[in-house]
Amino acid sequence: TTTTTTTTTTTTTTTMTTNQTMIVSSLSIFVPSTCTYPSYIGSTCNISSDSCAMLDPCQNGGTCTNNNNVPNGYSCICLNGFNGTYCEVDTRPCKPNTCWYNGSCSNRSNSNFTCECQDGWEGIHCETMMNYCENVTCENGGICQGLFQDYNCECLSASYSGRHCEITTKTLVARKVISKSIGYICMLLIISFVSFIIILDILKYGFHIDPARTERKRIRQKKGKKKKRKPAVTIRFQYTEAAVLSHSNVAETIV
Repeated sequence: TTTTTTTTTTTTTTTMTTNQTMIVSSLSIFVPSTCTYPSYIGSTCNISSDSCAMLDPCQNGGTCTNNNNVPNGYSCICLNGFNGTYCEVDTRPCKPNTCWYNGSCSNRSNSNFTCECQDGWEGIHCETMMNYCENVTCENGGICQGLFQDYNCECLSASYSGRHCEITTKTLVARKVISKSIGYICMLLIISFVSFIIILDILKYGFHIDPARTERKRIRQKKGKKKKRKPAVTIRFQYTEAAVLSHSNVAETIV
Protein backbone atom coordinates (compact mmCIF):
# COMPACT_ATOMS: atom_id res chain seq x y z
CA THR A 1 0.00 0.00 0.00
CA THR A 2 2.77 2.44 0.82
CA THR A 3 4.56 1.87 -2.46
CA THR A 4 1.47 2.51 -4.51
CA THR A 5 0.81 5.79 -2.80
CA THR A 6 4.32 7.02 -3.42
CA THR A 7 4.13 6.19 -7.07
CA THR A 8 0.90 8.06 -7.51
CA THR A 9 2.25 11.14 -5.84
CA THR A 10 5.33 11.14 -7.99
CA THR A 11 3.29 10.80 -11.13
CA THR A 12 1.08 13.68 -10.16
CA THR A 13 4.02 15.88 -9.45
CA THR A 14 5.59 15.05 -12.76
CA THR A 15 2.40 15.91 -14.63
CA MET A 16 2.06 19.35 -13.02
CA THR A 17 5.63 20.15 -13.78
CA THR A 18 5.18 19.22 -17.42
CA ASN A 19 2.05 21.38 -17.75
CA GLN A 20 3.78 24.45 -16.30
CA THR A 21 6.62 24.03 -18.71
CA MET A 22 4.27 23.93 -21.67
CA ILE A 23 2.44 27.10 -20.58
CA VAL A 24 5.63 29.10 -20.16
CA SER A 25 7.02 28.04 -23.51
CA SER A 26 3.82 29.06 -25.38
CA LEU A 27 3.96 32.76 -24.25
CA SER A 28 6.00 35.42 -26.27
CA ILE A 29 7.25 38.16 -24.00
CA PHE A 30 9.03 41.31 -25.47
CA VAL A 31 11.83 42.60 -23.33
CA PRO A 32 13.19 45.91 -24.79
CA SER A 33 16.85 46.46 -24.85
CA THR A 34 18.29 49.42 -23.03
CA CYS A 35 19.64 52.20 -25.34
CA THR A 36 23.03 53.68 -24.65
CA TYR A 37 21.65 57.24 -24.85
CA PRO A 38 18.44 57.77 -22.88
CA SER A 39 17.24 60.47 -25.32
CA TYR A 40 16.70 57.83 -28.02
CA ILE A 41 14.17 55.02 -28.17
CA GLY A 42 13.23 52.22 -30.51
CA SER A 43 14.43 48.75 -31.30
CA THR A 44 17.56 50.17 -32.89
CA CYS A 45 17.75 53.31 -30.72
CA ASN A 46 17.36 55.58 -33.75
CA ILE A 47 14.22 57.51 -32.68
CA SER A 48 14.64 60.61 -30.57
CA SER A 49 12.48 60.84 -27.48
CA ASP A 50 12.69 64.63 -27.62
CA SER A 51 9.20 66.25 -27.90
CA CYS A 52 10.34 68.81 -30.46
CA ALA A 53 11.85 66.14 -32.70
CA MET A 54 8.84 63.83 -32.45
CA LEU A 55 6.05 66.41 -32.88
CA ASP A 56 7.68 69.25 -34.83
CA PRO A 57 4.90 71.55 -33.56
CA CYS A 58 6.23 74.98 -34.52
CA GLN A 59 4.82 76.45 -37.76
CA ASN A 60 5.99 79.17 -40.16
CA GLY A 61 9.67 78.54 -39.51
CA GLY A 62 9.46 78.71 -35.71
CA THR A 63 12.15 77.06 -33.57
CA CYS A 64 11.13 74.45 -30.99
CA THR A 65 12.96 74.31 -27.65
CA ASN A 66 12.46 71.88 -24.78
CA ASN A 67 10.93 73.54 -21.76
CA ASN A 68 9.90 71.46 -18.78
CA ASN A 69 8.24 74.47 -17.16
CA VAL A 70 5.26 74.38 -19.53
CA PRO A 71 2.59 71.66 -19.78
CA ASN A 72 3.59 70.65 -23.31
CA GLY A 73 7.23 70.24 -22.39
CA TYR A 74 8.36 72.55 -25.19
CA SER A 75 7.93 76.12 -26.46
CA CYS A 76 8.17 77.79 -29.88
CA ILE A 77 10.39 80.76 -30.72
CA CYS A 78 8.61 82.53 -33.61
CA LEU A 79 10.04 84.58 -36.46
CA ASN A 80 9.16 88.26 -36.85
CA GLY A 81 5.55 88.66 -37.94
CA PHE A 82 4.28 85.46 -36.28
CA ASN A 83 3.03 84.66 -32.81
CA GLY A 84 0.94 82.12 -30.93
CA THR A 85 1.71 78.88 -29.14
CA TYR A 86 2.74 77.23 -32.38
CA CYS A 87 3.62 80.44 -34.32
CA GLU A 88 0.37 79.91 -36.21
CA VAL A 89 -0.81 83.55 -36.14
CA ASP A 90 0.44 85.65 -39.07
CA THR A 91 0.70 89.32 -38.06
CA ARG A 92 2.68 90.50 -41.09
CA PRO A 93 1.14 93.34 -43.12
CA CYS A 94 1.93 91.46 -46.32
CA LYS A 95 0.32 88.07 -46.01
CA PRO A 96 -0.14 85.57 -48.83
CA ASN A 97 -2.86 86.77 -51.24
CA THR A 98 -2.91 90.25 -49.68
CA CYS A 99 -2.61 91.75 -53.17
CA TRP A 100 -4.90 90.18 -55.74
CA TYR A 101 -4.38 89.48 -59.43
CA ASN A 102 -0.59 89.11 -59.16
CA GLY A 103 -0.10 92.40 -57.36
CA SER A 104 3.12 92.98 -55.39
CA CYS A 105 2.90 93.71 -51.66
CA SER A 106 5.40 96.00 -49.91
CA ASN A 107 5.64 96.57 -46.16
CA ARG A 108 5.44 100.23 -45.23
CA SER A 109 5.60 99.57 -41.49
CA ASN A 110 4.80 96.82 -39.02
CA SER A 111 1.09 97.34 -39.66
CA ASN A 112 0.75 99.00 -43.09
CA PHE A 113 1.34 97.74 -46.61
CA THR A 114 1.12 98.92 -50.21
CA CYS A 115 -0.02 96.91 -53.21
CA GLU A 116 1.54 97.56 -56.61
CA CYS A 117 -1.19 96.42 -58.97
CA GLN A 118 -0.86 94.97 -62.43
CA ASP A 119 -2.18 96.93 -65.40
CA GLY A 120 -5.95 97.13 -65.42
CA TRP A 121 -6.43 96.74 -61.64
CA GLU A 122 -6.68 99.16 -58.76
CA GLY A 123 -7.72 99.35 -55.10
CA ILE A 124 -6.15 98.65 -51.72
CA HIS A 125 -5.82 94.95 -52.57
CA CYS A 126 -5.89 95.36 -56.39
CA GLU A 127 -9.41 93.97 -56.22
CA THR A 128 -11.13 96.46 -58.56
CA MET A 129 -10.93 96.49 -62.33
CA MET A 130 -10.07 99.97 -63.62
CA ASN A 131 -12.99 101.91 -65.12
CA TYR A 132 -11.91 102.96 -68.60
CA CYS A 133 -15.35 104.52 -69.20
CA GLU A 134 -14.66 107.31 -66.71
CA ASN A 135 -13.37 109.80 -69.31
CA VAL A 136 -15.17 108.36 -72.33
CA THR A 137 -18.34 109.79 -73.88
CA CYS A 138 -20.39 107.63 -76.23
CA GLU A 139 -22.26 109.79 -78.72
CA ASN A 140 -25.86 109.54 -79.88
CA GLY A 141 -27.06 107.98 -76.63
CA GLY A 142 -24.55 105.12 -76.65
CA ILE A 143 -23.71 103.33 -73.38
CA CYS A 144 -20.10 102.70 -72.36
CA GLN A 145 -19.30 99.18 -71.17
CA GLY A 146 -16.07 98.64 -69.23
CA LEU A 147 -13.73 95.86 -70.31
CA PHE A 148 -10.35 94.66 -69.05
CA GLN A 149 -7.90 97.39 -70.07
CA ASP A 150 -10.44 98.64 -72.60
CA TYR A 151 -14.01 99.86 -73.13
CA ASN A 152 -16.78 99.48 -75.67
CA CYS A 153 -19.61 101.81 -76.66
CA GLU A 154 -22.90 99.97 -77.10
CA CYS A 155 -24.95 101.86 -79.71
CA LEU A 156 -28.68 101.85 -79.01
CA SER A 157 -29.70 101.82 -82.66
CA ALA A 158 -28.46 100.18 -85.84
CA SER A 159 -28.37 103.66 -87.35
CA TYR A 160 -25.13 104.40 -85.44
CA SER A 161 -21.73 102.71 -85.44
CA GLY A 162 -18.07 103.42 -84.73
CA ARG A 163 -15.81 103.43 -81.69
CA HIS A 164 -17.98 106.05 -79.95
CA CYS A 165 -21.22 105.58 -81.97
CA GLU A 166 -20.26 108.69 -83.90
CA ILE A 167 -20.95 107.33 -87.40
CA THR A 168 -24.49 107.88 -88.70
CA THR A 169 -25.98 105.89 -91.59
CA LYS A 170 -26.94 107.72 -94.80
CA THR A 171 -30.61 106.83 -94.37
CA LEU A 172 -30.77 108.52 -90.99
CA VAL A 173 -28.93 111.57 -92.36
CA ALA A 174 -31.50 111.91 -95.14
CA ARG A 175 -34.36 111.63 -92.65
CA LYS A 176 -32.85 114.32 -90.48
CA VAL A 177 -32.42 116.66 -93.46
CA ILE A 178 -36.01 116.14 -94.57
CA SER A 179 -37.43 116.64 -91.10
CA LYS A 180 -35.40 119.82 -90.61
CA SER A 181 -36.52 121.16 -93.99
CA ILE A 182 -40.18 120.54 -93.18
CA GLY A 183 -39.73 122.21 -89.83
CA TYR A 184 -38.14 125.28 -91.41
CA ILE A 185 -40.92 125.54 -94.00
CA CYS A 186 -43.61 125.35 -91.32
CA MET A 187 -41.87 128.03 -89.30
CA LEU A 188 -41.62 130.31 -92.35
CA LEU A 189 -45.31 129.86 -93.12
CA ILE A 190 -46.32 130.68 -89.56
CA ILE A 191 -44.04 133.71 -89.46
CA SER A 192 -45.36 134.93 -92.81
CA PHE A 193 -48.99 134.59 -91.72
CA VAL A 194 -48.42 136.40 -88.44
CA SER A 195 -46.44 139.13 -90.21
CA PHE A 196 -49.25 139.62 -92.73
CA ILE A 197 -51.83 140.05 -89.96
CA ILE A 198 -49.60 142.51 -88.14
CA ILE A 199 -49.03 144.57 -91.31
CA LEU A 200 -52.77 144.74 -91.99
CA ASP A 201 -53.43 145.99 -88.47
CA ILE A 202 -50.69 148.61 -88.76
CA LEU A 203 -52.09 149.90 -92.06
CA LYS A 204 -55.65 149.97 -90.74
CA TYR A 205 -55.15 151.47 -87.29
CA GLY A 206 -51.87 153.29 -87.79
CA PHE A 207 -52.28 154.82 -91.25
CA HIS A 208 -56.06 154.45 -91.64
CA ILE A 209 -55.58 152.40 -94.74
CA ASP A 210 -57.88 149.43 -95.08
CA PRO A 211 -56.68 147.20 -97.92
CA ALA A 212 -59.64 144.91 -97.38
CA ARG A 213 -62.30 147.63 -97.56
CA THR A 214 -62.99 147.19 -101.26
CA GLU A 215 -63.18 143.44 -100.90
CA ARG A 216 -65.57 143.68 -97.97
CA LYS A 217 -67.78 146.10 -99.92
CA ARG A 218 -67.92 143.76 -102.88
CA ILE A 219 -68.87 140.85 -100.63
CA ARG A 220 -71.67 142.88 -99.03
CA GLN A 221 -73.07 143.82 -102.43
CA LYS A 222 -73.17 140.19 -103.47
CA LYS A 223 -75.00 139.27 -100.30
CA GLY A 224 -77.55 142.10 -100.93
CA LYS A 225 -78.25 140.91 -104.44
CA LYS A 226 -78.84 137.40 -103.24
CA LYS A 227 -81.38 138.65 -100.69
CA LYS A 228 -83.32 140.61 -103.35
CA ARG A 229 -83.59 137.66 -105.68
CA LYS A 230 -85.45 135.61 -103.13
CA PRO A 231 -89.22 135.33 -104.05
CA ALA A 232 -91.82 136.64 -101.61
CA VAL A 233 -93.41 133.96 -99.53
CA THR A 234 -97.13 134.32 -98.71
CA ILE A 235 -98.30 132.63 -95.56
CA ARG A 236 -101.94 131.71 -95.40
CA PHE A 237 -103.61 130.47 -92.27
CA GLN A 238 -106.52 128.04 -92.48
CA TYR A 239 -108.86 127.92 -89.54
CA THR A 240 -110.71 124.68 -88.91
CA GLU A 241 -112.35 125.55 -85.60
CA ALA A 242 -115.41 127.12 -87.26
CA ALA A 243 -116.17 123.93 -89.09
CA VAL A 244 -115.80 121.94 -85.91
CA LEU A 245 -118.16 124.32 -84.06
CA SER A 246 -120.77 124.15 -86.83
CA HIS A 247 -120.81 120.40 -86.68
CA SER A 248 -121.23 120.44 -82.92
CA ASN A 249 -124.18 122.94 -83.20
CA VAL A 250 -125.92 120.72 -85.73
CA ALA A 251 -125.57 117.76 -83.37
CA GLU A 252 -127.13 119.71 -80.50
CA THR A 253 -130.09 120.79 -82.66
CA ILE A 254 -130.82 117.21 -83.65
CA VAL A 255 -130.88 116.09 -80.05
